[in-house]
Amino acid sequence: MGDVLVEMANKGFIGHELVDSFNIPIYTPASKEVIELIEKNGKFEIEKSELMYRLINTKRQADAQKTCMYVRALLEGAFKEHFEEGIVDELFIQYEKHLAEHFTTLFPVSDQTYKDFGGLFVMKRTLD
Repeated sequence: MGDVLVEMANKGFIGHELVDSFNIPIYTPASKEVIELIEKNGKFEIEKSELMYRLINTKRQADAQKTCMYVRALLEGAFKEHFEEGIVDELFIQYEKHLAEHFTTLFPVSDQTYKDFGGLFVMKRTLD
């Protein structure tokens, strides 16, 4: 996404100062780290945990479109709040194109593979 924002600034769609001041700190912990934190907290007991996967294949455009939709669903509000609302559609159009062009570099895969994209935890609060 950063590459797309810089490219749009270079083309004059948005100001460089807006790009420079935009920051979304995202941290995605590994499942092992989540389990360790839950156990350290002591207020919950994990009843079940499993990894969730999604199929990634070499149809780059389809995967790029799906990935772009996920990112847009999560972050569109932040983009609209920071940038002009009118450029958000163009931003995600360019982001999808960027993903399609660079998909195999960003997500190296064989013909078909499953990619871990998160953990599901069913917990019960302890009575302590």
